Amino acid sequence: YNGGDKLFLPVENIDVLTLTAASNSGLPIHYTVIQGQADLHGNLLTLKGAGQVILEARQLGSSLYESADSVELTIRVRKARLRAWPLDIVRETGQQNPQFSISYDGFLFEDNVSSINQIPVVSTEADSSSPVGIYPLSLTGGRADNYSFIYYDGFLSVVDSGKKNQWIYFNQNLAGFKPEDHVRLNALTNSGLSVSYEIIDGLHIVSRPEPDVLKFNSTGTVVLRAFQDGDESYNPAPSILRVVQVTGFEQRINWPQDFSEVVYGDTLELTAVTSSGLPVTFDLLQGHADLVNGQLTILGIDKEIVLLARQSGDSQFLLA
Repeated sequence: YNGGDKLFLPVENIDVLTLTAASNSGLPIHYTVIQGQADLHGNLLTLKGAGQVILEARQLGSSLYESADSVELTIRVRKARLRAWPLDIVRETGQQNPQFSISYDGFLFEDNVSSINQIPVVSTEADSSSPVGIYPLSLTGGRADNYSFIYYDGFLSVVDSGKKNQWIYFNQNLAGFKPEDHVRLNALTNSGLSVSYEIIDGLHIVSRPEPDVLKFNSTGTVVLRAFQDGDESYNPAPSILRVVQVTGFEQRINWPQDFSEVVYGDTLELTAVTSSGLPVTFDLLQGHADLVNGQLTILGIDKEIVLLARQSGDSQFLLA
């Protein structure tokens, strides 16, 4: 790089980046966080907040090489997604609306509600004069330094005092799913009435072979609602919203290639492979060589040439 260059990279504040700057001398690069919320361990950078992170890459030289001009890398870190929704409420006609509560999903590290600068506001059209019915509860106005909000509606059920109340129990473990997994949902009610389910986010990564069965087709987030609308004896139950994370399969890189007989001028085809079958990308981190499309040409005699083999994953597999 030329000294004083500034590179801009947009990322999420949940990302861990492997820094791969290299020098034409083949000498190792040293990094420093100049500004921003980030932890740096060697060449691994963990981004811990939205905003701007500025890094400096330096090479101090050796007995053969002068120090290189430093390079700054500016990383623009986007806010992470925080899902929020009002908890459902059931009340009788003629009553005032109770105080509403909000549930959140997506806090990172040790963050919690105290990390929100401005708590979202719950609003509804229902008041004490509203007739029997189901009224949406909506969120607006939240603000947080490190999060952007995704809002889902809750519901206020205004009910008749002549019917019994019912509740949904939905404590099923919905963690650890991979693409192609199936799960049969098992929410229950104290009334004995059957529970129905609605996918409110993530329709593109899930299918429903049966009304209470989910099949996950790729990685991502699925948000579902369990509800029971009541009958002639029971009022509607407060619905329950669940967030399901579908994570990819682990993959490994295998690279048994023998470099013991490499000599100046050789051109080698790099042969690392993944357990997933996805292609490997190579980076030259150090040494006198040229790397193009997986072909490594040795341009000088070095104590060592350092290469990085990586695979960033896809809709089925995690980063290797």
